[in-house]
Amino acid sequence: MIDIPGQGSIEGLEVPLQHIKGGKDGYRVKAYLGIPFAQPPTGKNRWKKPQKPIPNWTGIRKSEWKHDPFQPLDLPRISSVLRGDNEGNPKHTSHQDDHLMSEDCLYLNIWKPEDVEQKDGRPLPVLVWVYGGGFIFGSTSVPINDGARLASKTGCIVVSITYRVGVFGFLGSRQLAKEDGNESGTGNYGLWDLVAGFEWIQEKISNFGGDPNNVTAFGESAGAIAIHYLMLSPAVPANLFVRAALYSGTIVSVLPRTLPSAQATFDALSEKLGIPQSAEDSERLEMLRNAPPDEVQDVFLSFPGTRPRSEYVVNPDKGRPNRRMDRDQRTLNFEAVSLCGPVWDGVMVPEDILQRMKTSALRGELRNGNQGIILGHTADEGTLFSIAMASVAGLKRGLQLFDTEMREKVDKIYGASLQQTNESAKAISGAILGDYMFVAPINKLTLDLSKQSRIPTYRYVWSHRPSPSLLRSSVAVSTYYDFAMGAGSWHSGELPFLFGNDGTERYIFSRQKYPTEEGQSRGQSKQKVGFTEEERKLSNQFIAHLDTFARGRAPWTSIQDDAKSNSQLTDLLVMGYDDLPSIGVSMSEAIKALSLHAENKDQNYTIPVQEKKLSSTLMWQAAIDPDMNGNIGQSDRRNDFWTSNDFEQTLLYYYGDERITFLP
Repeated sequence: MIDIPGQGSIEGLEVPLQHIKGGKDGYRVKAYLGIPFAQPPTGKNRWKKPQKPIPNWTGIRKSEWKHDPFQPLDLPRISSVLRGDNEGNPKHTSHQDDHLMSEDCLYLNIWKPEDVEQKDGRPLPVLVWVYGGGFIFGSTSVPINDGARLASKTGCIVVSITYRVGVFGFLGSRQLAKEDGNESGTGNYGLWDLVAGFEWIQEKISNFGGDPNNVTAFGESAGAIAIHYLMLSPAVPANLFVRAALYSGTIVSVLPRTLPSAQATFDALSEKLGIPQSAEDSERLEMLRNAPPDEVQDVFLSFPGTRPRSEYVVNPDKGRPNRRMDRDQRTLNFEAVSLCGPVWDGVMVPEDILQRMKTSALRGELRNGNQGIILGHTADEGTLFSIAMASVAGLKRGLQLFDTEMREKVDKIYGASLQQTNESAKAISGAILGDYMFVAPINKLTLDLSKQSRIPTYRYVWSHRPSPSLLRSSVAVSTYYDFAMGAGSWHSGELPFLFGNDGTERYIFSRQKYPTEEGQSRGQSKQKVGFTEEERKLSNQFIAHLDTFARGRAPWTSIQDDAKSNSQLTDLLVMGYDDLPSIGVSMSEAIKALSLHAENKDQNYTIPVQEKKLSSTLMWQAAIDPDMNGNIGQSDRRNDFWTSNDFEQTLLYYYGDERITFLP
């Protein structure tokens, strides 16, 4: 039992971690689940920053999973279905039946390793997980993100914070901004939830044996993007965390929504809910806050949604002419969309956010994460997002979202219009989507940081293709299994390895409790499931890198140290097993390609099975990129295209205008 000053006492749950054959057992772990860190964001608190006072209680609080944030997907049920566990957990029927999803969701979870002896007697390092999900869905209860194994292996305290997603986390409007004189901005309630969670950690984690001065934030996809926003925002208190591990995400991956776009969605939402548009702003807000959450979400989801979101869909009747330069701001009406993300409100997301991205880290002026950054992506980021474009017809439809001039440039670089088979179209669409959202901005940030930043930065590429046995334990339904087998090293594919969870331990699929020893196994399978022996080693090494980083040491050579002795980066960490790092090319071909760059160097570029240190980010990408009959351009050209002139092409893709500026 642990006493939390100002709140009450909470009883921990012993986590029955299974012994791994051939592996070393870690520390025992207790889980403290469902700790509130703010008032429920319901009723009058809907679409507000998380409110104090922090809830307290009498008696001893039991640890149990609390609600997922309100969202379109039943994540626990989907987890069971994807595993082929059709019966699922008895508590995983539907959110409507068991109320697993609610606006009342601002809780965090703590996994505390027991009997850890720090050599210097200092408190334990703290790892804080921020989940992804495109800012549309996500949850701390997703089985793969259970922090017990990670805490056991590292001896660090692991924390996960729930934040609002979708329409309840990122709806913005001028009316909402006016409520507190625009001191809180508008539309970024999910990000403010994270701030409140980190503030709770600063105040309370010492009661669990954690060090508030040694907090590392780590997140994947939208989680990494959210952390990056917190690192750059002047509105966020300083020193909430000292290091940041950004797995597949920077702010360029999901650019902020402009206020006119957010306002268009707000107006359409209130109108479809039957709220008179002639009503006073305060009346409209009150009626919106009183609307049932499922009705709000259903209406919101009726709006069109594509990724990347486009505020500007050609419609002359709404002031959106085909030539976007001809638009008239006085008659322009943006499209209401059902996609979410940070809002360019001038507070949480400042007017100069893109300039800050280029300069703050370089000058060592980050308010958070200024002691170290891990930055990287998977080898095949785009395959997961290319489903809708994974055919010749789909690729053609997808390209119609581009501005006419931009479409021609993309076609020239990627050879999109030349594709005649669905397989090659799938590869092209994956390359386009992966490049603009993840690979290019991460490469750009890497190269900038290597030249000037005083903040140690560590770059990696996750190149491992999961084994069939791992896929059988996580995506057992044949449709998803077949997709996963052909997706290479896809976006988020590293998460089982990061947490050490391969889907074979029953405990991580129980919402209500950690089961007894005899109830934790999934039973025997006719086929091998879970990590292979090599994959378990890879997971252990990946976890060890994060552990080293969280303790303030270098997990591998930083890009700054590398750049001091080389004209190009030569110490990129690439992690993977097997001879196929991605869908692009075999490892032997990668070695052959890299050897061309080693003529004037003493060292030979060899690629051992577990960790590979290759020549440079751009060289590595060029080596593993498929040629696709000569139709996919070289990586340096593709990177330059998406990152040149302050990401003008990405801005054009999002907004229909590469000169977009902050709009109040």
